[in-house]
Amino acid sequence: MQTQVPDAILKLWPADRWSGTTGVLAISGGADSVAMLRAFCELRERRCVGAHTQFALAHFNHQLRGEESDQDEAFVRSLADELKLPVYIGNSVHPPEIDSGKLEIPRGNEALWRRDRNRFFRDVAQRTNANWIATGATADDQIETALHHLLRGSGPAGIAGVRSVRTIAPGLSLVHPMVETWKAQIVDYLNTLGQEYRSDSSNAALHFTRNRIRLELIPWLESFAGNPHLKQRLLVATQLIREEHTLVEQMAHEWLEKAPIEISSSGFQCPLNAIATTPWPILQAAFVELWHRLEWPLQDCTFRHWQRANELLKQAALSNHPKQLQFPSSIRWQCARKILRVTRQA
Repeated sequence: MQTQVPDAILKLWPADRWSGTTGVLAISGGADSVAMLRAFCELRERRCVGAHTQFALAHFNHQLRGEESDQDEAFVRSLADELKLPVYIGNSVHPPEIDSGKLEIPRGNEALWRRDRNRFFRDVAQRTNANWIATGATADDQIETALHHLLRGSGPAGIAGVRSVRTIAPGLSLVHPMVETWKAQIVDYLNTLGQEYRSDSSNAALHFTRNRIRLELIPWLESFAGNPHLKQRLLVATQLIREEHTLVEQMAHEWLEKAPIEISSSGFQCPLNAIATTPWPILQAAFVELWHRLEWPLQDCTFRHWQRANELLKQAALSNHPKQLQFPSSIRWQCARKILRVTRQA
């Protein structure tokens, strides 16, 4: 018998960690987020968590698919009304120009749209005094993310995929409670409930790399390996990489607490002598954390970029001559007068 979604959530995220708290559920209207919503409601009805556990729904309309996006919003509003839950709707401040009848979303704006959405979710969390924000990321998403990062030349953090829980602000966590639950289990769960959900037509568009990974690469890998359970093995591999990288991240957090780093709205700076004796894997994890704190986009920073940053710091330790390096998203590294400065141009 397949594990039901509510039980899978409790296995990954035990009730004692969130019972009696308030959470924001990010609901797109698709199968994954709707299953997550119904599962959380079921756990409360079954009294697996305290009666004071509260949920608020948050739906962000990117306006990427015209009328279809508006129908998604209407569906989420209706579902919130049916379940008697508060719902908050956000709209993109950077909507694309939609060409009627096409799904050609302009490239290069994904980071901007992701930032708009994440800021909206955080705003809802602040307005509702929420302790956590949950998304419907699944085990399938985990595999696709790992392969996507691998193809882009990412390091262990990217290949490990998303963590089930991550602190994103004081007193606020980002939770992915279904990253060990497969899409097939989610659809079975919804069918059992007789629960409808929305389908995103752009998920079939092959000009998106993630779609090609899901629709072409993974089936080919399963055929090549002659193993229909390849995704399960890949999931285990990402979990092992994540466990090892978590140790590196913990050391990076300890280093950040002690290092004389000055953070401003435009970036951060640190004496080079505080960097010279720190192993690069710890430094890179610390820089990634600083990227998160500054809300800088990471998706275009490949392994090659981080290698160049490592070389820059090595050269700066051996010479007093000024050096600089350009990163994606107008981010510049500068080493001069024994200080590392990393800033982003407006």
